[in-house]
Amino acid sequence: MIRPSIGSLLLASTLALAGCADGTTPAPTAELSETEETFSVETIDPELLGTFRSQALQIGELTLLALKADGTYHYGMVIVCAALPEPCGPAQEDGYYKLTSRKDDRFIELYNKKGIQSARFQFELVGDTLRMRRTDTGGGAWRSMVRSLDNAWCAMPSDCTGQALKGAACDGDWECASSTCDYTCTPHVQEPACMFEGSEQEGWYLNDGADVLCQAKCAGASLRCAGESITNEGYHVLQGEGCDGSLVMKGPCSL
Repeated sequence: MIRPSIGSLLLASTLALAGCADGTTPAPTAELSETEETFSVETIDPELLGTFRSQALQIGELTLLALKADGTYHYGMVIVCAALPEPCGPAQEDGYYKLTSRKDDRFIELYNKKGIQSARFQFELVGDTLRMRRTDTGGGAWRSMVRSLDNAWCAMPSDCTGQALKGAACDGDWECASSTCDYTCTPHVQEPACMFEGSEQEGWYLNDGADVLCQAKCAGASLRCAGESITNEGYHVLQGEGCDGSLVMKGPCSL
């Protein structure tokens, strides 16, 4: 029986090491070649922001998916009823999402607030249509969700701004009513004017003198708009007489 000598074993080990250290790079394994690239929050796709809705009927499918710029989401998912083995819901959940890609395929992973993955979907976005296929529960069918431009989901007004929704062409704020974003324009009170200077009718008026606010010595006076730090928000005089001290008229203003 021939036994390998210690020297031959050392020689074999040396050759093996040389084979890895000869400047060549071993071919990557299939597992490494399949490694996914994870997108950070800074590279969240702005085209994905908004509320997408569908008429999902299958268990595990989404009826609603709201994606926000801070990397958080809200969804409604069809689940199994506790009493009956039929789809019901949708179950509501909030958490954060992560975008990943593999070759030319893109995925969205949804994690609940405890960091546990809730679902994983392959997706394609074409205009306002988001096509999704669930991949964490096997080979799911492709389903389409449509961006809801006038029925965006919210729990609070910040959910609306986080979806980069476009409001009306006016100054205003987002409000959240019945879980739906609603943009309300801020009404601006008409700026009062000092009229009929030097006469008995001298004072502050609206609508070109049709409506009188008060008689006051206002000739040469200028107005300023009070900020939120002043209790009596509205138009105030910098000099001259107002209608109530320096206040000419209460209400939102834009000076």
